[in-house]
Amino acid sequence: NLFFGFTRRQPGSTLDSDPPYYLATIEDKEGIVGCAFRTPPHKVGITRTPMAAVPLLVKGVAEVDETLPAVMGPEREAKLYASLWASRHVVMERAGMSQRIYQFEEVQPLDGLPCGLFRLA
Repeated sequence: NLFFGFTRRQPGSTLDSDPPYYLATIEDKEGIVGCAFRTPPHKVGITRTPMAAVPLLVKGVAEVDETLPAVMGPEREAKLYASLWASRHVVMERAGMSQRIYQFEEVQPLDGLPCGLFRLA
């Protein structure tokens, strides 16, 4: 959702920056199988993607900007990306914050209505 959030700007706004934004899709014969983005000076974000595509993403981002504070994404892809970036730029890699995405699967019915009143948001 973050990817779609910053690509859907207000009318008349621009994605121009220096260095420029990096937006990429990874596709196979079935269609899009992953994506990556970077809005400088922030970290690279990658989605679940084929591992064979990760080196291409490292190369693509480096062609736009050689500085990078971090990478975020699924653990397996992010670890490989960080390792490849560190090797390419002769820097140390280190793990940052581990995060999760939660999925809502069912509603637990309430025993009764909660206190309070409805109002327009």
